[in-house]
Amino acid sequence: MKQYRIIISLIVLVFLAVPFAAAFGQQEEEEEEKPEVALQEEDLETLAQRFSYAFGFLSGMSFIEEGMPVEIDSFTKGVADAYGEEDPLISLQEMSQIMENFERGRYSPDEFQEERPEEHGLDTLGDQFSYSMGFLSSLSFMHQGIELDVEIFSQSVRHVYDDQEPIMSVEDMNEAIMEYQLARIDRREEEKTQAAAANLEEAEEFLDENAQRDEVETTESGLQYEVLEEGEGSYPSEDDTVTVHYTGTLLDGSVFDSSRDRDEPVTFLLKEVIPGWTEGLQLMRAGSTFKLYLHPDLAYGQSGAPPYVGPNELLTFEVEFLEIE
Repeated sequence: MKQYRIIISLIVLVFLAVPFAAAFGQQEEEEEEKPEVALQEEDLETLAQRFSYAFGFLSGMSFIEEGMPVEIDSFTKGVADAYGEEDPLISLQEMSQIMENFERGRYSPDEFQEERPEEHGLDTLGDQFSYSMGFLSSLSFMHQGIELDVEIFSQSVRHVYDDQEPIMSVEDMNEAIMEYQLARIDRREEEKTQAAAANLEEAEEFLDENAQRDEVETTESGLQYEVLEEGEGSYPSEDDTVTVHYTGTLLDGSVFDSSRDRDEPVTFLLKEVIPGWTEGLQLMRAGSTFKLYLHPDLAYGQSGAPPYVGPNELLTFEVEFLEIE
């Protein structure tokens, strides 16, 4: 089996060791097991199916090479429950704690075989560890938009542990994973392009309407601002360092950043921030509070500022100009 040792970053499972406060209910009734049909290469008709098989087989190989104490039945059950959006057999908090203890080397090999009879049916620590790894890693895959054919994935992992020859060649596995990864990138780019176009249209519609309000001023660049309180201090230049408090909101009114919430003003060189801030602050005397409405071109543009600001999002800032340093 050593010939199948392929180093590829995509097959590294991500262990989520973040505690969760909420515990899910436990599954009370066992599902009726269906007889497993032997998988053939001709069953892998789609890219998603070929990827699922390759991902499963290479993941199984990595478990063995790393000497991980994986119980396959429990692992694949965890994967199936996560992708099937079933309530987990043990709470997310318990799973996270098990994974953290394993990563910190707190378990001896003998402990994994110790009986731990529980209502959920995971009878040993090894079962609980394997279920947790399958469930939590699948949550990570789902968050990344990785779609698995769970049955094919599970059978491919079993092929490794049953010492069966894979139904795909090493070359085909590599090709499937790379093709799937490229398809995911293309899909994300297409989604980003569509979101950017939609956000830009909404931003410009809002600014057109907002410009009609008497209290709103519009500069040559398209920056819109509203004076909430006029200060008596000096105007800054772009070479000045200023200190401000601010609250930033998206078009839907949700707050994406706020120095006020942190109770900590920010200090920065004015020419080193987004264009809307560089221009807007120079319109303000120290002591003023303005509301700035930034067209995406004056904010983060098509790139956005993930994960909080999407592509071409309009941003609104309520800025309190405290002082020039």
